[in-house]
Formats: sequence, structure tokens, C-alpha cells
Amino acid sequence: MRMLQGRFAEATQVIEEAGERGADLGDRIFEKVVDEVVGLIAFWSGDVERAAQRLQRSYDGLVALGDRGFASTTAALVAEAHLEAGDLTQAWDYATIALETSASDDVASQSGGRQMQAEVLSAQSRHEEAEALAREAVAIMEPTDYLAFRGSALVHLARVLRAAGKHAEAVEVAGKAIELYEEKGATFFVEHTRKLMAEWSGDTA
Repeated sequence: MRMLQGRFAEATQVIEEAGERGADLGDRIFEKVVDEVVGLIAFWSGDVERAAQRLQRSYDGLVALGDRGFASTTAALVAEAHLEAGDLTQAWDYATIALETSASDDVASQSGGRQMQAEVLSAQSRHEEAEALAREAVAIMEPTDYLAFRGSALVHLARVLRAAGKHAEAVEVAGKAIELYEEKGATFFVEHTRKLMAEWSGDTA
């Protein structure tokens, strides 16, 4: 919740402390989950390089421990870090891993992998394919009560729509994401998405 509210230093301190306790108990899986959360916090605070390092460490560690449940979801996050860094090949590869190594009912991995593949296709100007995948990602997450995840899926759809020139629709979809973030109390993501909407609203002028 601290991360969702943009309180990144506090969030990092809390999760690092939790990681130390997990290490004392010998919980190796939890240690790698902590790496994932630290990576996520770094990503949203703007340190993409650190985010990529910690997320990759989390993924590699989970795979080495034989985990597949957490690892597939982490793969989608690794994909997003590569996407932000402009490495479309790695982004696509890790998104594919998320899809192919997760159960069909693993909504985080199945939706997350599609979101990242949609963004890659969008960057390649394959707009129809990108929109179809992004809408699948939204549909997968829609029945759940994971408000922040649902908001994220909508934001990625909005980004894909905007890249395809559907600026008014992109703003509308982003507005729906904001409603979910507000319900969650994710104030950082509310403001982040509002900034995107303001930028995209200018596209329609």
C-alpha cells in the first residue's frame, strides 16, 4: 500500500525488514518474493535499471528453487522493465514465459503476459493485434477483485489505443482505471494516470 501511495522509501524499508525476517526463518521463496517487491518499488520510483536487476534476480532465484507459481508472474514484471528500457525482444520473451509457464487460471500471469505482448506489438505498429491482446488481458482480470491489477490492465489497453490513434477512447479507458485506483486507495497511480490522461487529451485537440 505504501508503494501504491507513492511512499517509496517507506515501502522499501518495510519490505527489506520483512525480507530479513524471512531470511532468519530460512524461507528462500519469500526472499525472492521480496526481491520482486523491491524491484516493483524501484520501477515505479523511476529507477528502471535497479528494478530490472532485482526483478531478474527474483525470477532467476524462483526458477532455481523450482518455483513456477510466483516465477511466471515475476516474468511479466521483468518483461515490463525491459519494455520500459526499450528492449522489445527481451520484453516479448519474458511475456511469453509468463504465459507459457503459468496455469490457465493464473490471472496475474495470463493477463500480465498479454499486457506486455500487447505493448510490444503496439511499439511495432501492429495495432490490431495489440488491441486484441490488451482487451483479452482486461477481460481476464475483470472478474477479480484485484483492483490495482485491473487498473493496470486498463492503463495498458489505453496506451495501446493511444498508439493506434484512438485518443478519445484511450482517455475514456484510462478514466475507468482511475476509478479502480481510487477505490483501492492507490493515490500514486491515480495521479500517474491523470497525467497520462492530460497528455492524451491534448492529442484530440
